[in-house]
Amino acid sequence: MEADPSDPEVRAHGQVCAGCADRLDLLDRLRADLRIRWKVSAPASLRSFARSHLHEISFPAPLRWLASAAAAAALVGVILLTLPREAPALPSLVRDSSRFYDDLIAGRIRPRTCSSPDELSAYFRGEHGISLAPPPELRDADLAGGCPCSVERTVSPWIVYRRGQDVLCLLVFEGAPPSLPPAARRDLSGRCLYVFDASGTTVIVCTNGPVTHVWVSRMNEGRMLEMINASPEGNDAIDGVRISVPEITCAVCCSSVRSCVSRLNGVRRASADAARRELAVEFDERAISLEDLFRALRQAGYSPSFETPPER
Repeated sequence: MEADPSDPEVRAHGQVCAGCADRLDLLDRLRADLRIRWKVSAPASLRSFARSHLHEISFPAPLRWLASAAAAAALVGVILLTLPREAPALPSLVRDSSRFYDDLIAGRIRPRTCSSPDELSAYFRGEHGISLAPPPELRDADLAGGCPCSVERTVSPWIVYRRGQDVLCLLVFEGAPPSLPPAARRDLSGRCLYVFDASGTTVIVCTNGPVTHVWVSRMNEGRMLEMINASPEGNDAIDGVRISVPEITCAVCCSSVRSCVSRLNGVRRASADAARRELAVEFDERAISLEDLFRALRQAGYSPSFETPPER
């Protein structure tokens, strides 16, 4: 094989190989002296030697290994980023409530139509043996009816509200729910709520008090909170004692606390306010005392405290 001293590849090799550099330098001097273009025969190993050296210089073995490792790491990173991430498991109470809501929307469950809270309470008591305080009348939403719902091995009342095309449901669950993740917790002016996204269905859990209230809808979180936190009536219209009840969290809490004292002999009127977390009560002091009110609330699982003395 012949090597041309003007070949760029041979010249590049000559820059790093001292032996070949001397040979090329000698050839350049001879060519300059003779002023002719000529070729010399080179050993067959010279070109192979030059190619191997050029390859090592351009891509050293350690760098080739690092480049391969970096490419593999980048590929693994891309694969991990594109893999679907498994969502954290929802608590069973939240998961079952969401599924029941989906069945209701799909028409697989048909609730009993009831237009008033008293009618709905009578339906649950008469046909299912479930004691239910009259559910709250929500602001800007109409009571549509209800049906029994089996969650956590317990049959609980399921209440349906409608606001235009939106459907808002309430599950009244006796007792405390299973453990709820701290990441879902929302603190609203001291009131504790847990908010979950169950595949597009918003589930809000109110855990304060002896009963757990689970609100379910496909409305967004902000719109739901606005509805369930609004008290239909105001405490300012009632003169009398103000009782602080920290367990009041949502509209149904207001209804439950109000019902707890309204059935007592001597209570004229009662109203609860979710924003203030207070119960206002007008009562006949000749028939019932403040301590009687507190006793009834404590027996129901609430923690009342005295706020404002009744006017005399």
